Amino acid sequence: MTAYSPEVIDVNLWGPGDQAVRNARGRWSVADAAAAPFQLTIADGAYRVPPGSLHRVAIWRGEKGSLLSPAVGVGVTRDTLTAGPDGTLTIRDQAEALRLTLTPVEAQPEPPVASEE
Repeated sequence: MTAYSPEVIDVNLWGPGDQAVRNARGRWSVADAAAAPFQLTIADGAYRVPPGSLHRVAIWRGEKGSLLSPAVGVGVTRDTLTAGPDGTLTIRDQAEALRLTLTPVEAQPEPPVASEE
């Protein structure tokens, strides 16, 4: 996990492989990672997940031994997720490697109700 705060969750995930390797810049990768299913469940904590809240997710998929450093819009899937009634988000995917960022969608103020006079 590279970031966990009220503003963002940023995590790298790899399928099973040889070993985790850290390069000179401090980035991790897994040599010969195999494709595997991923399931990540986020519950309410420092990163808030109230029931029904909206969250933007961005997922970058990589290949064996790749470093998951997002380039602008390259290989990224973006979506908006809604938290369940229990205040959790569950994300499922399958890849050799992926990087996932999650950010809250700011609540929009309710539009004023027009009064009939």
